[in-house]
Amino acid sequence: MATPEILLPASRQYCHNNGRGLMAGYDKKETDKIVSSLLQKIKKNKEELRHGEKVKRMNKDIKFLLSFVPRWALVVPEGLDPTFYGTLTYEGDLEVQGRVLDIINKAGCSYS
Repeated sequence: MATPEILLPASRQYCHNNGRGLMAGYDKKETDKIVSSLLQKIKKNKEELRHGEKVKRMNKDIKFLLSFVPRWALVVPEGLDPTFYGTLTYEGDLEVQGRVLDIINKAGCSYS
């Protein structure tokens, strides 16, 4: 069986105790370094996976919450009586509209 490439830096050849031939082995410190590096990579990959799942869940929650956004937050006609505006002002509704559209764009979803 061939030595895995990742272990090549740790591989060593030693003279057999009886002086007849060589034997293969691995340097403990070098092997420990390799294993430690692999464990760190595994830990990092697990954290990235958890983060990705968290982002997916958050995007799903954002889309759910956006489904409750009222129409006035997206369609803001000018010149209405203040009582027709959700914030009681045209400018206030435009501000809400801008924020909602920004959230929709950041979440990568559409409003229906």
